[in-house]
Amino acid sequence: MISAALGMLENEEQQNELAEFYKKNKSRIYSVAYSRLHNREASEDVIQETFLNIVKYPKSFFGMEEHKKISYVLTVLGNAVSRSMKDQLQNSFDELDEETEGETLSVEDAVIGNIAAGELKTFISQLSEARRSVIELKVIHGMTNSQIADILGISEETVRKRISNTYKQIRTFLNAENGQ
Repeated sequence: MISAALGMLENEEQQNELAEFYKKNKSRIYSVAYSRLHNREASEDVIQETFLNIVKYPKSFFGMEEHKKISYVLTVLGNAVSRSMKDQLQNSFDELDEETEGETLSVEDAVIGNIAAGELKTFISQLSEARRSVIELKVIHGMTNSQIADILGISEETVRKRISNTYKQIRTFLNAENGQ
């Protein structure tokens, strides 16, 4: 998984050190990425991106005390995960924009940009598991209603209702946050 990063290192000693570090910590690194992304391929991509970023500045990693390396890698990984999640969300919004091209943006939808991401994330985390899972599959993973229905073992109509009701809850929350 980190072969591209290893290939960027000119020093065989550094290649061996990085390979050994990865071998020793790969389970921990993967579990952190997967716990945030819930997708094997996306997790592997951010791990590769993390190590490519690390080897861009080899003196930082290889000059570091051994006990600080995992913290450094997890920090770089956290940033890569955040960028990946942001890209996934942006792609979802771009797809929604394409689907609704020519329609005017509602006031409620425009307000989303004014709400702190943390507040919205907290609100969404408090939704029922049924609603949260449908929204995550739709927005984060970009699945169709049919795919969501198949995965969750429910009808497409139930998926549509949960999405609609959840969006209404989010709009109500957003309106309350903006004093409307």
